[in-house]
Amino acid sequence: MTTTTTRSQRHRLRVFVYGTLREGYGNHRLLARAIDEGRASRVGGHARTERPATLVNVGWFPAITTLHAGPCSVVGELYSVDDQTLAELDRLEGVPRLYTRERVRVAVSVDDARGMGAFVTTVPALTYVWAGEAEGLDAVPSGDFGDVRAPSPIADPFLW
Repeated sequence: MTTTTTRSQRHRLRVFVYGTLREGYGNHRLLARAIDEGRASRVGGHARTERPATLVNVGWFPAITTLHAGPCSVVGELYSVDDQTLAELDRLEGVPRLYTRERVRVAVSVDDARGMGAFVTTVPALTYVWAGEAEGLDAVPSGDFGDVRAPSPIADPFLW
């Protein structure tokens, strides 16, 4: 049996999302479509930044303002995406005007293949960091945007 691997399947990057791209929020439809088309996949279960960071509420969406310094880890989800999906994420996130894309280490729970339960591993990933002024923005002390804004299927109005 011969299997064909496309370039999209070979070249994948991990992306850590922590706001409206998470499952249950409106902008997740971008990742859901990419998953349906075989251009992306979810990696593991629960995920959070390995080191503390600063998460703020910008209103309709959150933003990490500093990596490697802050009150706690940021909660999110980890995805493996192809170049096309990464470009779509960059457009959604307004790179480089609203956000910059930066490297981060993410702790993610992964099910053991032998059915022995989950374990936590740490992997490198890309994430989006706020490029604007952070002064005056409300911090999210728990590091989980879900504590500030409940999931909603409505996409951010000015981003789509």
